[in-house]
Amino acid sequence: MKIKGLLFSVLFLLALTGLYAQPVNSSQVIPPQHWIYDSLKTLGMETKTVCFNENSMMTVSELRFYFEQLDPETLSPSGQILYEEAENFLYETDSLVDLTPFRFDIGVNLNAEGYYKTSDDIPWSFRYNYKDNLATFPIIAGFSDYFTLQTDPFIGKSHYGSSRNDNYTNLPYRDGDVEFLFPRFAYGSLAGAFNGWGANIHIGKQGFQIGDTKIGSVIYNRTFETDAYINLNLFSKHFKYSMDTVQISNEKWFYLHQFTVRPHKTFKISVLEGSMLNAPFEIRYLNPLMIMHQYASWTEYDSDGKNSVYGENHFCAYLAGLFDWQPFENLRIYGLYAQNELQLPSEKTKTGILTPDSLGGQLGVEVKLPYEGGYWKGFTEAIYTSPYLYVKQNPESSLFRERGDNLASDTIYSWVGSPFGPDTFGVKAGFGYELPRKWSAEAGYFFLAKGENGFELFDSDNKNKDGFYTYYPWVKYNVAKDSPEADKVYDEAYSDARNMWLSGTPMYVNQISLEGQYYVNQKLSAAARTIYTLISNAGHESGRFAHGVEFAISLSYTIF
Repeated sequence: MKIKGLLFSVLFLLALTGLYAQPVNSSQVIPPQHWIYDSLKTLGMETKTVCFNENSMMTVSELRFYFEQLDPETLSPSGQILYEEAENFLYETDSLVDLTPFRFDIGVNLNAEGYYKTSDDIPWSFRYNYKDNLATFPIIAGFSDYFTLQTDPFIGKSHYGSSRNDNYTNLPYRDGDVEFLFPRFAYGSLAGAFNGWGANIHIGKQGFQIGDTKIGSVIYNRTFETDAYINLNLFSKHFKYSMDTVQISNEKWFYLHQFTVRPHKTFKISVLEGSMLNAPFEIRYLNPLMIMHQYASWTEYDSDGKNSVYGENHFCAYLAGLFDWQPFENLRIYGLYAQNELQLPSEKTKTGILTPDSLGGQLGVEVKLPYEGGYWKGFTEAIYTSPYLYVKQNPESSLFRERGDNLASDTIYSWVGSPFGPDTFGVKAGFGYELPRKWSAEAGYFFLAKGENGFELFDSDNKNKDGFYTYYPWVKYNVAKDSPEADKVYDEAYSDARNMWLSGTPMYVNQISLEGQYYVNQKLSAAARTIYTLISNAGHESGRFAHGVEFAISLSYTIF
């Protein structure tokens, strides 16, 4: 009885808890899953105002800067409510300890989840968890208004534990279940916004994203697991510059420069150049206005003497762009593009044409119509990735991460962009109603066609007898050009390189989903989702079908 009484008291106190936790200062970094990002986008759609808030993570000062560009006089009653809630969050700071200029805060976020699927032949729709880890303990220290340190230790399941078919909860209770590699969200931030401009820089671990999409960003997605990154931003009302230096692993670095221009309040366009280097850190890639392609770095790194086989080694060039347009109130049209290889006509020689064009793109339309204090919402988004997007001549030069979990003897892979990787075509659509921070309900449909190119390309099975990877068309021919079968290999390599649709036996996935969320208050919420999945050519086996239903439920008490 005492235990029941204690449990009831705890739940009662949680239910009576008032407002959600406030930031400690304006240099605090807001994680990408926070509701404030979607709220600012919704307000921007109502006021036909495009801001530079498509990337996350962002500091409070930068979010305030974009919030102040919105005109509250043009908002609907639904927008007025949302505007007031966003304003309260952004401008009211709070902390457990306030010894100005030093502030300190610590919290406990609890999230209990349950899962079930009717068939082992369908994969889980999530990675690690449905909503969040079992418990998170955010620790934040603010020094004046301009510098913040934060780390979020957590108790949660490992990749191995969460990917098992008999995974029924986010509570780690078996051998190999506990994730010992934490935290994932930790940073130090320096930030400020002034009269008409602002700047910030922060170092974090992983989780930032370029582009606001529904099925992951084809450019750089928050599911990409890295060791660390440094993000620098300079911004005004009409221009933004971002530099990202990412340490993917021990000696794998990714340098990104992004320029974004807003010529009109309803439209923005962005261009990004990147260089991935599998070699020691180099300062030349940090020059903010340098065109990195001029270094011709693909010819410079041959410490292991493999350039004669691979042609290029330890390097990958990257180019991307995006646009965001709001031609009418409550309507958003957006697009993203990414490439790591595109052969010019002059490069399409007999052997040059064996280098595949590696590119991908997304196009989406989003609508949010205010009604009775909330919003009717709908969207459609399509994604395409060519068979060799993110893929180069060998794993060392490709845009992915492989890490090991020695405690669970597990290997975890992640692509830099779309979580579905290369060789895909997908469409997602959804429709629902949302009363922000109160309740929401949504129905959705997702179609994904997936070719055979994926992480399997980097298996040792794709090495020849001399230990070289031969999955790449140019390499496949290069190692066989002096053999009796050179002509046959050339034809196969040419076919692979020029194919811009799905490779091998495509797998077709259809999903119908229903999802809802209810907030008892701003801290206590419950969510549930069910997905019916039908797969044709399951496992890329022609004629094999698989289907099943997945259920997930979550009860969360969230301080921040």
